Amino acid sequence: MIETCIQLGIRDEDVYLIPNKTLVTGIPDDGNLLIPYQKCVQIFQLDIHIADHCNLNCELCCHNSQLVEGEVLVGYEEYQRDLRQLHKLVPDICNISVLGGEPLLHPDLIHLLQITREIYPYTNITMVTNGLLLGSSSPELIECLKRNDIGIAISLYPPMHHRLDEMLKFIKSTGIKASVKRVQKFFKKFSATPKFDPREMTALCGYVMGLRNGRISRCVDSLYVDYFNKKFGKTFPEVNGFDIYDEKWTPIELIHALEEPMELCAYCANKYTSVDTFPWKQASGNISKEDILY
Repeated sequence: MIETCIQLGIRDEDVYLIPNKTLVTGIPDDGNLLIPYQKCVQIFQLDIHIADHCNLNCELCCHNSQLVEGEVLVGYEEYQRDLRQLHKLVPDICNISVLGGEPLLHPDLIHLLQITREIYPYTNITMVTNGLLLGSSSPELIECLKRNDIGIAISLYPPMHHRLDEMLKFIKSTGIKASVKRVQKFFKKFSATPKFDPREMTALCGYVMGLRNGRISRCVDSLYVDYFNKKFGKTFPEVNGFDIYDEKWTPIELIHALEEPMELCAYCANKYTSVDTFPWKQASGNISKEDILY
């Protein structure tokens, strides 16, 4: 919407936002309900992997989890350190998704969810899962979700469609906050060549940012193209985002830097994803890059 305002000739300084914290807690003591866009330090959506590997391995996973060999888990100390550092720069995030891969594969999931809520008390936090392991969740995990007001978003892929009633029964019996989305089709995220206009792709982008290894990127998918390059040879520029520990960043400068197109945007087929879709398949052992690329 901000991009549209700018295209219509509305000046940056005439665009105002209501910060997420204000929406959650009410009008601040200073009475400033509206914050100028140019000065509003806020991220709408941030995705964080806690496990890069997955127990389902969808062929067209845009996070490249189907290419991950073995277990790849984020450590608790690293996760906590990075999130606390990010909070110093961006104290207000509307939505955080804890995902992967498959987050239920992480043995320290409860502590990771707990520290996420501690650091970002006003954020809508969701754990995204394929639901395969949900039925075997411990009472401690269920209590953690409810105590910290953390929701679950279940992506129900075709192998799990027959378990929909089971998922709904589990949600009702535990009292957790959850949503279920049946997934039928996938899209191919990237082209093998830089055939698109980065600025145009930026205007179409949903701005799902990602945090990995102390770096933040405007595109969470960009943080995992290294798995593709490792598997098939260097195809994409590995744009690893911005170092959140770099002392050069002021909060507002980091926010505006994240709005700029990346080199990888030229490879993004986002413009066509609502048109060209592909049936769900599980990745095979002899998957080729042609199977994944648009």
